[in-house]
Amino acid sequence: MSRLPRYNASSLRQTSHNDALPWLDRLVTLVRISSDGQVTQATTDQDKRTMISSAGDQDLLLAAWPGQYRQDVFAVDDLAAARLSLGLPRHQRRPDAIAPNVAEFRYSPPELADRLWRRIAAVPDLSPVGHQELARQSTKNAWLTEHVSDLIQREDLDHEARRLILANASAQHAGVLIANETCSTVEARTMVDRYPDDADVLEAALQRRDLSVEIRERLRNLTYDEAARLWQESRSWSGRERPRLTSALVPALLESAPVAPEPNVGFGPERRHDRLLLLRTVLTALAPADRTAILRESLPGSVVQQAILEGDEISDEDLAACLPTITQRMTEVPTDGVPAIARYLVRFPRLLSIAENQVCAAAETLMSDGWDPVVAARAGRWKELKAIADATTSRELFSALSDAVTFDHMDSHSDVARWREPARYALLDTLVNRSTVSISLHRSLLKRLSKAHVEEVVQAASQRSRISRLAREELEIRRHSAPGTQSSPAQDHPALPTDEQLSTEPNPSAALERLLKSRRHHQDRALKHALSSTFMTDELAWTLPVKELEEHPVYGPRLAAKVAELCGASPSRWQVFAELYSRSTQFLAKNLFKRILETE
Repeated sequence: MSRLPRYNASSLRQTSHNDALPWLDRLVTLVRISSDGQVTQATTDQDKRTMISSAGDQDLLLAAWPGQYRQDVFAVDDLAAARLSLGLPRHQRRPDAIAPNVAEFRYSPPELADRLWRRIAAVPDLSPVGHQELARQSTKNAWLTEHVSDLIQREDLDHEARRLILANASAQHAGVLIANETCSTVEARTMVDRYPDDADVLEAALQRRDLSVEIRERLRNLTYDEAARLWQESRSWSGRERPRLTSALVPALLESAPVAPEPNVGFGPERRHDRLLLLRTVLTALAPADRTAILRESLPGSVVQQAILEGDEISDEDLAACLPTITQRMTEVPTDGVPAIARYLVRFPRLLSIAENQVCAAAETLMSDGWDPVVAARAGRWKELKAIADATTSRELFSALSDAVTFDHMDSHSDVARWREPARYALLDTLVNRSTVSISLHRSLLKRLSKAHVEEVVQAASQRSRISRLAREELEIRRHSAPGTQSSPAQDHPALPTDEQLSTEPNPSAALERLLKSRRHHQDRALKHALSSTFMTDELAWTLPVKELEEHPVYGPRLAAKVAELCGASPSRWQVFAELYSRSTQFLAKNLFKRILETE
């Protein structure tokens, strides 16, 4: 039934009309405006559960969710349905209605009855019938729970009274009897068999030395669905921690998988198959040392590490343990051009301080894996590109990032509007302020910037810095060459060195290499000219893109022969070659060879 009597939220979408709202998704934020005017928000799983559980009918509860196509704000008009979707009781949770902790139960019955039963239990020569009546009372009345252990340990306890206590013990009493070890191993096992799905009974059994191994093995053999159901039901009515049960359920949740995945529509029983969310909830309930140990023992890309990395509140120790997944090499290039490591660096900037060497090494393999930063630039993913720039000292990657930041500059004199993306300027600042980069790379980058952007580099840089000097030189060059002078065709297309001219060089091949790296000549024109030169070498040719070599009458056949030689009789190498060659991004020949050789 729809609610919101105090507020007019008719202009907002209502949660009762959208069953697919993922309440515990990290992108969903809940806002509560209480009847007394207090405004609070909830972003973590636990805070969301608490807010929805305790919200009243007079409160305004809002859910902000980006959705698939746009940002929406929903009015929570059906609190009962919201609670059920999270596996919570339908009614509002009040402080005086919270389920009691069995181990700390303190209930005060009428004074006369309480005192009288206490006194009867203390009678030294109580008859067997009296023992039996006490046994019956102890299993009927919750307020005698704290006396059950004392009663069953009496040396003069009648055998029938003991049998009655154990046979009629509720799950609440069973947990107390098992935890206090006031019953034998056989008796405890019998009560566990009677209540196999009760969290308190299992937690109590797991703390006993004589039953711990047996119960852990029993829980390990549960199916994923059984373990997930037990975990969720153990937390649906009480937020009490059960560390032993949590730890014992982890193997079953990791070693088996859901039978049939269901839509991601909530956290209650219908979302039991959302494995990552459930595993993250279980793992975060473990002791930090135990959780980190599990993460370290798991394989790169494992569901355990993925589950933890889906969350936002991750400790440095857990991030370090998840490095195998964070730094895992790409198997295919994402359609938006953003590799996984870039996403992680944006979400967790402290990764560079936690594991700088591993992160930098992973970033420098991106180019050989077929990544093209220009694709990400076209998609406007400047934050991710800057994160990669912060994590690399690679000359090749720096050059590719320079291409990306200036991807829409046809030439240095084109009329390029000032950028509107602050993150793009941040990437440029990172590139121009990198002191470890060579002067030639900085000059190459400055040549591709518009005049307005070069001027901004001058204004932002320290006057005595190297980049300031290079930027001023670039502006001076443009001042002499651009304004009133009409460039001739010869200036637009400078003459390329002939083989006769190259023969006068101390190292003709090195001169060809400089020609290929120069930005003064049209790239395609320079490449074709270099490939036709008699001074071109295989070593230099392999630094060029595969697609430029495959159609060449000389280097096309040589490239094919080289690939056939490297792949040989290895099916896995041929498979890797086929996968790499099918990608839309172009590989340098040397990187293609490297990836083939890395395959066993």
